[in-house]
Amino acid sequence: MSITRNITSEQAMVRAIAFAGINNEEYHCISNHLEGGLYHLIIKTLCMKYEFYIDAVCGDILGIDTEPLPYQDILCLCETAEHALSDVA
Repeated sequence: MSITRNITSEQAMVRAIAFAGINNEEYHCISNHLEGGLYHLIIKTLCMKYEFYIDAVCGDILGIDTEPLPYQDILCLCETAEHALSDVA
């Protein structure tokens, strides 16, 4: 059985980041795949992890789960960003 889809995985990503109010420069996509008529996306920002379920036909966001990143992950990301900034200066 083939799944009809009217939106692409890239369009699903755009809808997800707009819905969550995520700045385009501050996220990275961990996973984006089609699963039974739904796009399943996992996106991380500096301090949050988002998991989206988006209808592949109409593009509606049917579910979202948010979870703060562990404190250690945030510290590591901040140290990496601080190091990168010191290299530029």
